[in-house]
Amino acid sequence: MSELKNYVDSLFSKYRKTKNIDELKAEILSNLEAKKSDLIASGLDEKTAIQKAKDSITNIDNLVDGNKNIYINQYKLESLQQSLLYLVIGWIVTIPFTLFADFIPINLLLFCSIIVVGIVYFCIAANKAKSGIEKQQYVNINRYIKLGKTAWLIWGIFVTVCVLIVTGLYFSSNIWFSKPIRIDGPYNFALMAIRYFAPFVTVIIPLIIQKLPKLILKHEVGESNEE
Repeated sequence: MSELKNYVDSLFSKYRKTKNIDELKAEILSNLEAKKSDLIASGLDEKTAIQKAKDSITNIDNLVDGNKNIYINQYKLESLQQSLLYLVIGWIVTIPFTLFADFIPINLLLFCSIIVVGIVYFCIAANKAKSGIEKQQYVNINRYIKLGKTAWLIWGIFVTVCVLIVTGLYFSSNIWFSKPIRIDGPYNFALMAIRYFAPFVTVIIPLIIQKLPKLILKHEVGESNEE
């Protein structure tokens, strides 16, 4: 394996093997090989030509499709702000659930999530203020768009399964034996309604993930909204 091939592989070491990445690697390797040949033809020895070819490309992050150079701390802070907003809304919405002992854990889980996300937010904010440096980092927006679509798909399947399970628990025998459906009293009706509604609280997760591509664009280096 050639030295330039090893060098190109090292440049792409943090990227997953995909068709687009393989095509870009092949293009860069071809360009470096051509540059090496031109340098040798101009009178340089092979070792020096290889080194100069390497020095001509030291980073390929800006060449990968979908990569955006963003202010990473600003992006993280606003992502956490959005997460806190959705978590607080979810926590408030589930407060009535605590009237039923079975649903207290849901409310507590959301409350604990708020505390954890809040702590992470203040840690990043403090570190950003202390360093005084706007750190930049490449993030692939296409990956987050795909992740958002996957999150909605999984959420839809999860909610559908939960609704079917609750329906089975309450009405399977009625449906199987063609009996009329009866709900004994307002308490049992409320309990059943909350059990149907509870899985929908998890919509927080795909909503948060869906916001990430927009935040990536918002905090892209060179954009008019940069701070």
